[in-house]
Amino acid sequence: MFSLPEEFSAATKSHFEAQLAMITALTNKAFESVEKIVDLNMNAVKASLDESTVAAKRLIATACPRHGIRPGQRTTHSDRGSIQIAKDLHARYEDLGIVRSLSRPRVSNDNPFSEALFKTTKYAAGYPDRFTDFAHAEQWCHAFFTQDNTAHRHSS
Repeated sequence: MFSLPEEFSAATKSHFEAQLAMITALTNKAFESVEKIVDLNMNAVKASLDESTVAAKRLIATACPRHGIRPGQRTTHSDRGSIQIAKDLHARYEDLGIVRSLSRPRVSNDNPFSEALFKTTKYAAGYPDRFTDFAHAEQWCHAFFTQDNTAHRHSS
């Protein structure tokens, strides 16, 4: 094997350095992969946000004329979510004459009545995971509010 302790020490050092180089290479490769995954996720989030903004603009552009909502007639109140504060949605509101009302920053229950109504509808039996289109949402809301206003016994 090794005739001198120096030879043993040199071989051990060489083996350790080879292992350290391999671990360093694997670690660098792992970090590169993580960076790629984070980049892909960020791109997916950006694309989803863009799609949601376009869908919200299309919904408002369709719903207002369909229901005879004239400029300056309606106010929409929303939280400060990314879609609700998007500049192009705000511009669309202005085009349609809709006044925008936002919750105060970092206040989740700025309008407790609308927050309560949101929770009531979201936790109602039969609330779908997603509405297939505007007509589906309108149909579900009509049935829900008719039942809630006529048959449901409120605690107050």
